[in-house]
Amino acid sequence: MRDDFPIPVKDVLAKRVGYRCSNPDCRQLTSGPQFDPSKAVNIGVAAHITAASPDGPRYDPALTSEQRSAAENGIWLCQNHGKLVDNDRVRYSVTLLREWKRIAETTADLELQNPRHASHEEATAFAKAERLMPDLLRAMRDDLAERPLTREFVILKKGSVYNSRGPFTAYYYEDHPDLDDKLQILKNVDLIQEITYNNTRRFIMTETFAEYLGRNDSPFPFLREIGVYFDPTNRLHVCPRCLSDGKRSFLKDGSRGFSCTVCGQYFVDPKRTPPPEPPRDLGPLGWMAN
Repeated sequence: MRDDFPIPVKDVLAKRVGYRCSNPDCRQLTSGPQFDPSKAVNIGVAAHITAASPDGPRYDPALTSEQRSAAENGIWLCQNHGKLVDNDRVRYSVTLLREWKRIAETTADLELQNPRHASHEEATAFAKAERLMPDLLRAMRDDLAERPLTREFVILKKGSVYNSRGPFTAYYYEDHPDLDDKLQILKNVDLIQEITYNNTRRFIMTETFAEYLGRNDSPFPFLREIGVYFDPTNRLHVCPRCLSDGKRSFLKDGSRGFSCTVCGQYFVDPKRTPPPEPPRDLGPLGWMAN
């Protein structure tokens, strides 16, 4: 038996990406007018990220029927890519499809907020950056979360000393292989501008790029000191790894932090002090007993 999407879920998936294919290299418009003025054409499909039935691609037996047919398990695609992702399940993994979905929804959100700056070229640029340098973009997101108004950054070798009058962030060659090449790509697609005026290379992010990196797609606030999300309704902590896979798993409270009963990851809470050591057994003369 297949766990198909109900019509309201299909409508939500399509609307959340502006009726465009979620493949960032495609973004084909999937809806438009029929010749009949009372009807519309649809060439999009609501595809399952993990299959609707056991014999389908990327099937996850851990999901319930409700989870399998929920919007969290769906992605809106054009018919070509809907067929392609199911025919090549190895290339089009669960992780890749979730990343497509995240990029497509973030791009649609930016287009709603900044229609004057919205363009297919920008969406393609975001997709290329995500594909070629995910680690660098992850570091930039972390820095923007801590310093949301800082756009300027420099690239250095570890151990270098750099002084600047204004705020900036730094990225190091040792942390990011081929850093010069990655930054050249970001320059080519107009996401950053170089403002070097001495021996240290300096750059500034465009506002569109900063807004894209600063988007938080989680429904929960993120606790950076622990590295987990917090569900204020249930007053429980949520595993970020499981949430990125479309699952909501609450964390078990422990003496030093929190553990996920689904994926097994442990998160240390730095505010918690370690438990005291047990008293040592001393001999009658005050010497430590063996």
